[in-house]
Amino acid sequence: LVITTFVRTYIVTTEIQAFSFYPKLWDSSGYSSLMLAASNNHPAIIDLLIKVGADINQVEMTQGWTALIWAAKRGHREAVERLLRYPADREITDFNGKRALDWARQNQFHEIVSLLE
Repeated sequence: LVITTFVRTYIVTTEIQAFSFYPKLWDSSGYSSLMLAASNNHPAIIDLLIKVGADINQVEMTQGWTALIWAAKRGHREAVERLLRYPADREITDFNGKRALDWARQNQFHEIVSLLE
């Protein structure tokens, strides 16, 4: 698993450097590359995307979720920690009025609740 993660990170790093990757890419609903990295717990990729200009607080258009909300609602401690370092806005609410903290509480991710309080 560690080797696989390293190889994926190396490949993405190489692609970003070689092809001048545009970090602000998103699909038609506003789901961004940073949200994808956060929702799948890839802190090294989060670092790379933010360093090349990804919008840390971008909100997708279907639920109003940010990268931080995605990471918190899925219980990804490493991604939450990384996003908070930059710092991601922990007070952004989704279209139902929930913050990342509310999602972490709902899903009983106690470590993440502690990070977000």
